[in-house]
Amino acid sequence: MSDTMFDIVYNFLITYPIDYITPFSVINEAMEYDPSIQQEELREVVTRAVNESADTYFEDMEALERLNRICTQFNDAFEGVRSVNNVQEAKLKSNLNKQNIAENIGDLKKKLERSSSDHAFELLERLNSLPIKDLKWNDPLASQVISDKSKLVQNLDETSEKSFMEPFNKMQVRVPSNIRNICTNFVESFHDDDMESLPRKLSHDNSWKENKATLANVVKDILGSLKSIWMNPAFYAEFARDQSEGTYVTDVIVPLIRATLNQLPIKKYAFLSSAERQSLASADRRGRGKQPDIMFLEMCREKIYELMYIECSRLICTDRKKKDDEVKLWREMNDGMRYVYKSCRPVRNEFGILGIQVAGDMMHLNILIKDDDDIHRLFHLRSVKIPVRPCNEKEDVLQFVEALLLLRNIMIVNISLLFHSSGIRSERLKKRSSSSNITVTTPEHPSMDEE
Repeated sequence: MSDTMFDIVYNFLITYPIDYITPFSVINEAMEYDPSIQQEELREVVTRAVNESADTYFEDMEALERLNRICTQFNDAFEGVRSVNNVQEAKLKSNLNKQNIAENIGDLKKKLERSSSDHAFELLERLNSLPIKDLKWNDPLASQVISDKSKLVQNLDETSEKSFMEPFNKMQVRVPSNIRNICTNFVESFHDDDMESLPRKLSHDNSWKENKATLANVVKDILGSLKSIWMNPAFYAEFARDQSEGTYVTDVIVPLIRATLNQLPIKKYAFLSSAERQSLASADRRGRGKQPDIMFLEMCREKIYELMYIECSRLICTDRKKKDDEVKLWREMNDGMRYVYKSCRPVRNEFGILGIQVAGDMMHLNILIKDDDDIHRLFHLRSVKIPVRPCNEKEDVLQFVEALLLLRNIMIVNISLLFHSSGIRSERLKKRSSSSNITVTTPEHPSMDEE
């Protein structure tokens, strides 16, 4: 059984919206990776993935019914996907029939006859001896493309091969010795034992947790990312309306957040996920997890915690999208806080879950904390303009950088508080910590949660 194939199917089942999960879509996802997989082998993989993903949806009867249909309707779905693939392949073949191939080879021979290149005569001779009827539509030669991997080229004599490969050989450049040394030193000197296993204990006390030189280097990284964004014409006013949310997230938001959180002094097992993966905290609470656009995750005591959520819009944002994302974000933060306190007890009134809402060209930085009375408090720390295109507004850039530095400073403290927190020692305490008599209301038609 292919572990890679299992991962593909399992991740599809737990990360995509449940409405997208059908027997056909699951089989299609698998066969896109390996079109030649045998039916019984795929059935075994899919059955195992369905069984293991069922835990994610244990409270969602609709989702469990959908998973069950994947197994009961497997044969029909497999035949359906295979027939669609066969039709698509037949269409490709029909675009280049035997007559087209013969005409292409004829044209290629004429070009070689007119050529004065050293390789042309020998290629023409070999082409004349080639049985055209054996050529298939998917052979580059059938479309007048001569590949260096073809036997036609590999069997050329030395002079002809050198002539044919001349453009290729001119592109080759020997790597400078200093580059080789840099790469060698990188591999030989890399080690991760300088990553702190237990950071020093910190608290929020109106102070920066890093010195001015370190902060200056972080700002240089942020401004370096901002410079690349300013040089990208995709976000100029005349093109901004055409850009998708994915483009905005990938080309603007993720680089800026990575630059902000790069080289954290507490960096072991911390990473930024921008794959819209299912929230573990949300799935733990509801049985079916939300999918934030971006999350910052930290591993502590062999458990992954979600310390920050980010929801993004396109650069052009509607009022409805802004309101829906605002609600979705605080609900994710609320689930994240519950998930943390289910297994550990960081200092109250200090530890918080961060949330960023990107609505158009505005960034709203928020934090949710649990106070001594077991009440969750939501604070809106900053709302700043994202300078996505060149401007002369120095204050806008300064305020944006300040908000990102504040984000970094809070994250450093929160990770420290998480690592120094005490664990939940008993099931009784765990239940009391996780329940806290908090019920999050859900609309009858929760469309905003599924965006």
